[in-house]
This record gives sequence, C-alpha cells and structure tokens, in this order.
Amino acid sequence: MIADRFTRLLLIHALSALMVTPALSAPPGEADPEVRPSVADEDRPPPAAKPKPSPAPSEKAPPEKAPPEKAPPEKAPADKKATEQGAAKKDAEKEAAEKKVAAKKAAKKRSGQKATKRSAKRSKRRSSKRRSRRSKRSKKQRGAKACDYLSPIHNHEVIQGEILGEIAGRYGVTITDLKRLNPRDLKNPDRIFPGMKLAVCPAIPPRERLREDYIIRRGDTLSKIAKRFDLTVDEVVGFQARGFSTKSMLRVGDKLIIWRDGDVLAAFAPPDQDKGSLKMSYRLRTSGHYHIKRPHRSFGTRSTVQLLYKVLNAYRRKYKGPTLVVGDLSKKGGGKISGHVSHQTGMDVDLGFVHTKKVGKLKDFIRVRDNNLDVKRTWGLVHEFLKTNQIRYMFIDYDVQKELYEYARKHGVSKNKLSQWFQYPRSKRRAYGIVRHWKNHDDHIHVRFRK
Repeated sequence: MIADRFTRLLLIHALSALMVTPALSAPPGEADPEVRPSVADEDRPPPAAKPKPSPAPSEKAPPEKAPPEKAPPEKAPADKKATEQGAAKKDAEKEAAEKKVAAKKAAKKRSGQKATKRSAKRSKRRSSKRRSRRSKRSKKQRGAKACDYLSPIHNHEVIQGEILGEIAGRYGVTITDLKRLNPRDLKNPDRIFPGMKLAVCPAIPPRERLREDYIIRRGDTLSKIAKRFDLTVDEVVGFQARGFSTKSMLRVGDKLIIWRDGDVLAAFAPPDQDKGSLKMSYRLRTSGHYHIKRPHRSFGTRSTVQLLYKVLNAYRRKYKGPTLVVGDLSKKGGGKISGHVSHQTGMDVDLGFVHTKKVGKLKDFIRVRDNNLDVKRTWGLVHEFLKTNQIRYMFIDYDVQKELYEYARKHGVSKNKLSQWFQYPRSKRRAYGIVRHWKNHDDHIHVRFRK
C-alpha cells in the first residue's frame, strides 16, 4: 500500500515538473492545457501570469476583416418621384445648355459670314482705290507736269515758212503757251528759223510730218495743189524757197516742196476726256442778261463757273447785246446726261449765237441762216472766251467760222493771232486751231475749258 502511494506521488511530481517547462515549447497562440495542482503544490502561491510575447517586427498582423456593408433601405414611393423629377430637370437643363451652345455657334457662323462679306467689300474698295491710284500714276507717267499731266511734251521742229501762230494752231494751243514753255528761244517771237525746236503741250495730237516733192502738171494752180494736200495757199507758198510768191509762174515739170501730215504719233494717242464725274459742283446763278435753259444742268467746276461769269460780264459791259441763251453745263455730280457725249465733268458749256434784233428775245437756240447772225457781237463773245487763254477748244460750224474770221481780219486782228485760233481757212477735215468745225453746231457754240 505504502509502495503504491509512493509510486503515485512520484508520478504526480513528474507530471507537475512537465507542466512547468512546456510553456516554452507550446505553439504560439494556443492556451496552456489546464494542469491540476498537485497535493504538494496546493500550499504554494499561484505563479504570476506571464505576458504574451509581442510579434516580431518582420511579422505582420493579419488584416482585420471589414464588417459587411448593410444594404440600403428601400426608398419610399415619394422619394422615387422626387428623384425622377430631379433627373428630368437635369435633362432639361442639359438640353437647354446644348441649345445655347448651338445657338452661339450659329451666331458665330453668321457673324463670320457677315465679316467675310464686310472684308470682301473692304478688299473690293481697296482694289478699286489701288486701281484709281494706278490710273492716276499712269496718267502722271503719260503726261508731263508742265502739261498738267494731260500729255507728254512734244518737240516741234520749225520748217521753212512757218510762223508762230501757225505752230500754235497746229497743236490747238496759243502763242502764250509756247512762250511759257520756251522763254529763252521766244524772247523775240518773230525770230524763228528752220530747224529750231520748240517744246509744246499739244491739245491736238501731233502727227508725223512727211516731205513730198510735187511735180507740177498741166492745169495746176496753187489753190488746186493746196486743196489736194489739205493745205492753204499761204502754207504751200511758205514751204518754198525765198522769193517764191503767189504771183510766181508755175511751169510744168517744176517741183514744189510739200509737207503733209501722216499718222498720229503713238505716244500722243488722244485719251477719252469726255467721260467722268464732277466731285465739287458749283452752280451758275441766274441773271437778267442771260437765260439758263435748264437750271438743273447748270453745274460746273469752280474754274468753269468763274470764267463764265468773267466772260459774260465783260460781254455785257462792252457790247450790251440782247439776252444770251446758256445751254447745258453738267448735272450736279457730273456723269452722263441725255443729248450729249461730253458735258460730264463740269468743263463744258453751250451758248447760243447772238442774233439780230429781228429774232427778238430768245429762250432757245436758233440756227444761223438768212443773215440773222449778229457777227460783231458773236465775234466779241468768242473773242472774250479766247482772251482768257483757258479754252481747250470751241466747236463752231465751218460757215460761221468763215464769217467770224473775215470780220476779225477786216477789223485789224493779225493773221498770226487768227492762225492760232481758227481752223478756217484750212479744210474742215483737218484738226487745227482752237475754234474747229463739228457737225450740228450751227445753232450754238460748244466751249471746253481746260479745267
């Protein structure tokens, strides 16, 4: 019995020893098995609790699992309706915003098209301005400054028998114009000689001068030869050597020197000066000593209107003739008007001839016939215009020219002056002088001013 009891005690003691050391070998995280205290240990105080070992720094603690999400509670029917209304409102706002953007794009496109049209108009205006500048430059390049850019300067070579008035008349200018351009050579206008060169600003385009030796035939006379070459007898006589005159005997087979005109020189082809407009319009005022046929066509340039006042007042003071009839100048602003090719730039005016008292007070133009022309007063009117030295040309019927020329010649006007002014006695087909023939001008005078 005693041996059995002793054996049990040993076993208990061995087991208690095993319960003290196994904590080192127990796997981490597992609780120690419950050990019953032995009888010998019952009287001992309980051992202090050992702290749990902290995990190593390299070891990570397992992540904690998040709690499962709770399902949202189902919405009430009122909340669903409000949500649907909000979604519809958002859709409407989005649609309105899209429409606004589209409208802005369309407006931008329209403004772009308008801008394109405006830019096209601007470019068109610029191109027209450039063209006008080029045309002005070309005019300046074509003409000389001394000629107001209307034509280049032409150098005329004096030939045998020419006088200064004939040279001026050949180019539609005056002796004063020639003196202005040739102050040294024309200190004495009567001293000109063959081969001398004179500068001129031609109003009539210059032509080639061709020399021809004409063989006299049986039956020829100076007048017949002159008519054949569209010359005057004085011109034919002047071309010959000194000592030849109208009384000289013409012998068959003899030679006569003839200078005739060829084609217009290329550099002086006449520009179209009839077309244009009137930027600054000045109206011719009514007066008691002249009658204006159509007041709405009585506009001209400032220079034209001032010269008209000057001539008409001078005529009234000197001749105190019957009331003059003033025809068309230009309409306000210029441009084409019915019944005329010119009268567009404010530099043209039509005036009726002065008639005898038999006709009475006039309000319209009347043809010259049956000795109804007052030659003295008509010549006085024409002369006042010519004395201004601002006339480019005057169109008067050839037969009326003859009457005026012969009257002036009888009353002391020199041949030199009449040669620079009148186309007569040369042929009406020949462009010569300031006073020239033009069809349908047997009832009025057409005056073109220089500016």
